[in-house]
Amino acid sequence: MEIREHLFEFESYKGGPHHLQHRFAFPRPVARASAVLKGWSAQFVDGDHHFGQLTVQLRTEIVNNAPDGPEIVLHAVLGLRDFSGSWDDRFGGTIDACVFYELGLDIHPPLDDRPEVEPPIES
Repeated sequence: MEIREHLFEFESYKGGPHHLQHRFAFPRPVARASAVLKGWSAQFVDGDHHFGQLTVQLRTEIVNNAPDGPEIVLHAVLGLRDFSGSWDDRFGGTIDACVFYELGLDIHPPLDDRPEVEPPIES
C-alpha cells in the first residue's frame, strides 16, 4: 500500500454541501483505493451561528481508462448549516485527506528496444 495526500480548501459557499475533487495520476492501473480523513475545519463566514448540521464526506473513484492514463479521483463534500432548516448561511473550511492505494499489474507488455535480428540464410 502507498499513500497520497491532498488538502481541500472550500471557499465561502452558500446553498448546501459543496463538492470538490482532486485527481491523482498513475503510471499503471490502480487495483484498490481507500480515502482516509486526516482532519477538517468548518466555519460560518457571515457572523456567528448556532451549529445545526455538519457534513464531511470522502470517497474514491478508480478510473483506469481515463484519457491521460489511470487515476484515482478523490471526492470531498463539506456542508455546514444552523438550525434554520435550510442551507442559507455562507460557510467555508477545509478537508485534509489521504488515499491509501495499491497499483495493479501493468497490462501492457514492456517495449522491446533491441534491434531486430535477421534470421540466418540457409544455403
